[in-house]
Amino acid sequence: MSIPSRRNRLLASVILSVGCVASSRAAQEHVGRIQQPMMVKQEVFLVNSSGAPLRFELSCDKSNWDTHGLSANASKSYEVCRDVTHIFIRISTNGGPGVQYRLQGQQRYRLAWNKEKDEWDVFTVRK
Repeated sequence: MSIPSRRNRLLASVILSVGCVASSRAAQEHVGRIQQPMMVKQEVFLVNSSGAPLRFELSCDKSNWDTHGLSANASKSYEVCRDVTHIFIRISTNGGPGVQYRLQGQQRYRLAWNKEKDEWDVFTVRK
């Protein structure tokens, strides 16, 4: 058996090093994918218990608002935010600034007119 030349040993060393780096990067990428948390979409179920259609806005951060509508006496599930614990709702009252409430994801809420407060109110509905 012949002794490998210095050039062949150097070439083998470079190939081995490149292979190890590529292997290490692939392993890191795989581990990184496993360790990333699942993006859980938060959902709220809203019931409009008034006899009129209702327009409102939902937000994850109180900066960006999405407008939604719910027909009279209707209910609907809204998937809004990812990886947050709260969802915010804003309901305008008679064209004024309206009211804002903090909702908990995965919960059910009833939207109703509160005559005493003269504004929209949000009530938790038990499942």
